[in-house]
Amino acid sequence: MYDSSKDKQAGRWNGFLTGYGFGGTKLSTSRSEFVMYGAAVKNLHTLTAKRDKDGQATYLQLTTVQWDNDNKTFKAQRGVYAALDIVDVAAMKQNMITVSASEMSKAINATGRIALYGILFDTAKADLKPESKPALEEIAKLLKAEPNLKLRVVGHTDNQGNLDSNIGLSKRRAESVNAALASQYGITSNRLSAFGVADLAPVASNANEEGRAKNRRVELVPQ
Repeated sequence: MYDSSKDKQAGRWNGFLTGYGFGGTKLSTSRSEFVMYGAAVKNLHTLTAKRDKDGQATYLQLTTVQWDNDNKTFKAQRGVYAALDIVDVAAMKQNMITVSASEMSKAINATGRIALYGILFDTAKADLKPESKPALEEIAKLLKAEPNLKLRVVGHTDNQGNLDSNIGLSKRRAESVNAALASQYGITSNRLSAFGVADLAPVASNANEEGRAKNRRVELVPQ
């Protein structure tokens, strides 16, 4: 099969699939625009696919064209040409911010609450991610250092999705925090209560991702 990527006369290389694949994103390929654009439509075949794995989406587009005869105008030789574009879209990174137990205590005493961004969950799920461990350890230290302190753990989300669903999700996330503190750090359950308010108490605009990231949080409020 003729490989246009090795043909120095085939012209410049372009992301020829962008026109009907990925909304104008510039992709670097090793195929000539001429042999793909100039082929007869009846000899054109495409396949698109998507795979989601470990929080990352992979998009695939395979295009094949067939030239029944040599064509000098489009610098094509008789045969089949195939091109494959693969686009990996990584999961959104979440900032790890761990607040120390002493900082939590100071904030609670000064403002009546502390917002934590180091407690992490996957999208639409209530299971704690392993990266949440440092934040949980600091909450446990706070509660052990102040044995009379009781906390309301309040889950917050952004405005993406249904409000009723997000209220339930944010409460389940708060319950997951309480369960981890009880099972892993020995905090008695009567010192913790769980609430979920979804996006009803934003601290930033939900119009952009930066603001939504600030709204996704867990707050500790003394009882």
